[in-house]
Amino acid sequence: MIGPAVDEAAAWHENAEWFGCILSPSALLLNVHKDLNAWVEYEAPVKKGGKYLTGCINWIDTFQERNEKNPREKICVNFTNMGSIIPEISQKYTNTLRFFDKFLKEKTTVC
Repeated sequence: MIGPAVDEAAAWHENAEWFGCILSPSALLLNVHKDLNAWVEYEAPVKKGGKYLTGCINWIDTFQERNEKNPREKICVNFTNMGSIIPEISQKYTNTLRFFDKFLKEKTTVC
C-alpha cells in the first residue's frame, strides 16, 4: 500500500516547478484537506509550463505570524544564500515568489 503513495509523491515532487507543498491527485480526490485552514486552492506550476489546480499549504502565514519586517526580502536573501541560481532551476524561484506575492496580505516590493 505504501509503495504507490511514495511513488506518486516522488513523481509530483519531481514535476513541481516551485518551492511549496501540494496535494497529489489521490490526496485531492480524497479531499484530505477539507478541514485544514492552512490549505489554499492554487494553480501550482509544473514542468513544461503547465499548471496543476490543487490544494497548497499557505506557508506565507508563517511569515505573517512572525511579524517579519520585510518577509519577501528575507526569502530573496535565503534564495541567494542557497548558492548559484542556475537557469535550470531559476523558474522555481520566480514561481515561488509569485505564490508569495499572491497570498501575502501586506504587499512589499523588494527583489
